[in-house]
Amino acid sequence: MKHNSKLNLELASHPLRNRRFFFLCLFLLVILTVSVTVVSANLYFKFKNKVDKTQSKIEEVEQKRGRAQLEEIRLADQIESQSAANLSKIDFINGLIYRKSFSWIDFLSDLESALPARCYIVSLAPSPRGELGMEVRIRVASPTLDDLLALYTQLVKLGFENVLIRSEEQANNGLLISEVSFIYEKHI
Repeated sequence: MKHNSKLNLELASHPLRNRRFFFLCLFLLVILTVSVTVVSANLYFKFKNKVDKTQSKIEEVEQKRGRAQLEEIRLADQIESQSAANLSKIDFINGLIYRKSFSWIDFLSDLESALPARCYIVSLAPSPRGELGMEVRIRVASPTLDDLLALYTQLVKLGFENVLIRSEEQANNGLLISEVSFIYEKHI
């Protein structure tokens, strides 16, 4: 036999039972909503703190990078000024070494051997040229043009370079005063 149970669609017929079920569902929904809200808020503040910490670390690193760049610029300027100062000191020391390595005795001996007997040097103006050379201008007094040409020939024979007679003038005492320039290089 079939037992037909009647479907009761009228919910108001048993209000107490339906009301308990409604409050239970509402309570579970509120609990679920509060739980999701608490978990969401916890995650939000946790990641917000991480973002804030990361942002502060980024700012700190940027500040350190800025200070490092300023320090780099300051040190580069300091290095440049020191290298300029040291370069002048090095040039000065090299000049001292050069002057010590240049043999004035050899130079003056060669110049004396090139000078004819009747000629004499009125002035001598040397200027350093390179490490082992000297550019020299001399003023020579000679009685005749032949003595001046003999000086020119001897200088060329002895290996003086770029020998030039720059000017000639007659002095009051009858001597011929000539300016001669040449390059003397020490051969090692």
